[in-house]
Amino acid sequence: MSQYASNLGGSSGGSGSNASVGVTGAPAPTSATEIGYVNGSGNLAAVSPSNPLPVTLQSEVGTLNVNVSQYGGAATSLGQKASSSSQPVVIASDQSTLAVSASSLPLPAGASTAALQTTGNSSLASILANQTNGTQVVSATQGTTPWIVSGTVTSSKNTNGQVTNSSSVGTTPITFTPPTNAVGFVVEAESSNTVNLRYACGTTASSTAGMLLEPGRDSGYIPSSATVTVCAVSGSGQAASIQWVMSS
Repeated sequence: MSQYASNLGGSSGGSGSNASVGVTGAPAPTSATEIGYVNGSGNLAAVSPSNPLPVTLQSEVGTLNVNVSQYGGAATSLGQKASSSSQPVVIASDQSTLAVSASSLPLPAGASTAALQTTGNSSLASILANQTNGTQVVSATQGTTPWIVSGTVTSSKNTNGQVTNSSSVGTTPITFTPPTNAVGFVVEAESSNTVNLRYACGTTASSTAGMLLEPGRDSGYIPSSATVTVCAVSGSGQAASIQWVMSS
């Protein structure tokens, strides 16, 4: 397509007298199609690849520049960033469940770790220090760390146990002295009693102090070889019996 420039005269502000002339000054043929724009001098300027049609945006349109390397006026780049350097993302309230993949997660409070074995190890050491007969090897697992404890432990047997009875328990404590090799005891308030009894191990019971025993009840096994005292909360003539558990 031939290109022509026009010289607009008269009120259009052009300086020439021809309404349309060719690029060489010759009149434009009537069959030509003319593409151009009015330049700053009032002349019709031809549009070409080297002279494109200028476009002016209205002021209300604003700036149309898009810079994907910046966000909020700050430079952005690829890769993981701290939250202060990242673009905010809001998940929709109706978003379905999102799968999360993590190579490791923090342990909850109180989880079993090597650092929490100190208390258990100390307790085991204390138990072993108080044992005197027999030898056993105990293997256990705390958390994911196996440990083995070896030492002497007591093997309690009642092959030669002893029973002591008393039918004259009153508010004045009576004393049951453990026999040799005693490792524990069971004390019982007879069912025929009319009031409660109290007992104490290694100290003196009273009508208001000590563990309470109702008629027909016993203490359950107590792993102690200390002296046991028993008394009634009131009255007299109550009955108590104690069975000593002996070691082999």
